[in-house]
Amino acid sequence: MPNHPSDSSGNLPCCSHPGETGQVALTATKARCGLLVLVLTLSGCADFPKYHYRFQPVATPDQTDQILVSVTPTEQGFAVVVDNQSDKTAEVIWDRCAYVDTEGLSHRLVHSGIQLLAKEQPQSPTTLAPHSRIEDSLFPSDYVKWGYSDWETRPLFPTDTNTAMGLGGTYLLSFSGMAHPESYRDKEFSVLVTVDEGGKSLERVFRFKVAEVFGEAQAEEYRYFQEVRQRVMQRAAQSQGLHVTPNDAVTVSFTVKRNGEVSNIAIAESSGNTVLEQEAMKIIRDVAPLPPFSKSIKASQRKLVIPLSINSN
Repeated sequence: MPNHPSDSSGNLPCCSHPGETGQVALTATKARCGLLVLVLTLSGCADFPKYHYRFQPVATPDQTDQILVSVTPTEQGFAVVVDNQSDKTAEVIWDRCAYVDTEGLSHRLVHSGIQLLAKEQPQSPTTLAPHSRIEDSLFPSDYVKWGYSDWETRPLFPTDTNTAMGLGGTYLLSFSGMAHPESYRDKEFSVLVTVDEGGKSLERVFRFKVAEVFGEAQAEEYRYFQEVRQRVMQRAAQSQGLHVTPNDAVTVSFTVKRNGEVSNIAIAESSGNTVLEQEAMKIIRDVAPLPPFSKSIKASQRKLVIPLSINSN
């Protein structure tokens, strides 16, 4: 194996909008000089993976204090938001964060901004001032390895059968023996995030399962759905001054026609908060019309369901 280039200790930058509620797709891409870049995958990707996954929460921690944590699993890592709504300073203890995979194996997590050559070294905590928040990305440190001439990254779950069997592709050099993508359906995994508030350790454990595995034929619809989610979440982030509690959430449904027209906006799962529900439906009206379907999407319309959580700022 060749030596590392002298400039191969690049940083792992933070992705855009990592903490939004809903499915955010992160893609880990290789770059020269050892940079692992996390980017949002929306549409127009040239080499789209053959398999994709939809994740579903199984259990979320009871967050009755003023330190609110959210975790969104993706195919390549985890998007994390920590919101310090207290009057005290808090710290995110990255070295006490972990990913437990579907086989029960625990993995060290690294967050954005670290040097890849130092990914196994202690990580300094991130300080949150009172009434502030951070948005970050996490990735298993042992899923990033040096190949013959560049850094290689393994997805949380295999994205094609070659990767799964270790027969070729990006991950052949360091990663092999992953199971077939379909075998992960209904498997559970979890993420631990630890925050320190004034000497008090707060451990948040989030459990998820692989709710759906789908292949290349559905990739175009997946790309479209992710773009719609992104538009909705960006609009939701602009909602301010609402009288909602930290745990208020609502699920909204709507129909998108081939030409991008939006109709049948409704509350699919009530929060009991009328103000929040009215705002959720207004958000959907505001993002309409949506882009028209591409030719590869044969359906005349699609019903979408998106969970929303709106902070009161």
